[in-house]
Amino acid sequence: MDVKGTAIITGASSPIGGAIALELARSGYSVVLHGFRNVESLETLKREVETLGVKAWSYLANFADEHQLHGFSDYATECCEGTPDSLIIASSSGVMRPVGSVTRKHLDWTFSVTSFPVLELSIRLRASSIVIVSSLGARMVVPSYSILGAAKSAAESMVRYLAVELAPLCRVNAISAGLVKTTSAERIQGYEDLVEKKIAASPAARLVTPQDIAHVAKWLCSADACMVTGNTVYVDGGERLLY
Repeated sequence: MDVKGTAIITGASSPIGGAIALELARSGYSVVLHGFRNVESLETLKREVETLGVKAWSYLANFADEHQLHGFSDYATECCEGTPDSLIIASSSGVMRPVGSVTRKHLDWTFSVTSFPVLELSIRLRASSIVIVSSLGARMVVPSYSILGAAKSAAESMVRYLAVELAPLCRVNAISAGLVKTTSAERIQGYEDLVEKKIAASPAARLVTPQDIAHVAKWLCSADACMVTGNTVYVDGGERLLY
């Protein structure tokens, strides 16, 4: 297999992050995998990647702790022996509750885990291609998604600024994903009704899968996307187009 370089994937123990890691590994990237709580999933993913004939490293870090965030950045730089080829930020966390019951503590946690790493890792790692995984909740109102939606909206805004300020060495883009069936999505208020509504409204007549997102992430990391930067690419089956 042709080795294409090294990709760093945060949130790799999640279904979306894991799918992206495997897709990049299949195409020849060695991967640095980040996770937080789900140690078993991260190590299982690492072993699966290694069976594809590429190198894999794993690292646990709570990005709410700036020291751990910097520790991961230093570790990733060491694994890559310098500047990585790709950085995919698929990690996020937040409190699911109506905006009226949000506290300063909820706000600080969500932004420190979801938004700040976009800025910090992009600047510290300076990967040739940087991809942020966002969601339609950054621009649309989703029940109980207020703080996480705001944090993802902030991350998408950072993409535009980073794309200009880190050019021409780095390309920076976001993927705005439609509803995906994940454990975290199931925490959304009225989740089952929301699934039915989204499938009925989607021109594609189905939900987005982690693999759908992984295919687009791989393309954004490739030379085929060399003039694509500062964009938010929608992977939603046309869901956002309809009421």
